[in-house]
Amino acid sequence: MLQIISHPEMHVSAATATGTLTAEDYAQKILPDLRMRLGLYPKVSRYFHMDGFTGWTPGALWDDITFGLAHARDFRKIALVGDAKWGTALVPLLGPFTSATVKFFPKAEKEEAWLWVGTSTVAHP
Repeated sequence: MLQIISHPEMHVSAATATGTLTAEDYAQKILPDLRMRLGLYPKVSRYFHMDGFTGWTPGALWDDITFGLAHARDFRKIALVGDAKWGTALVPLLGPFTSATVKFFPKAEKEEAWLWVGTSTVAHP
């Protein structure tokens, strides 16, 4: 399940994921949110909090990969929050496929991640 959450900085797409993400989560929640923000800002940032997260269905993984590759230069920062297993797996995996600064934060540092991902020099429209 995925829940889009509001971040005070409009260039930040923020979400909390629990369980397994599906293609419907991407089609109905993640992608519309990212497209809206990319329509307003030349670069956006992502806050992704994994709480009891178990992974992606094949369709969701495909959607994530294809969107990420198409917009590899459109992300400024990506904050991943969750269990250490996700940090050690995802940060090295994302690095070659994005120009964003990708940083992992343990759950205990979620507030730091929230602040970090929102700081930038993005001009507001």
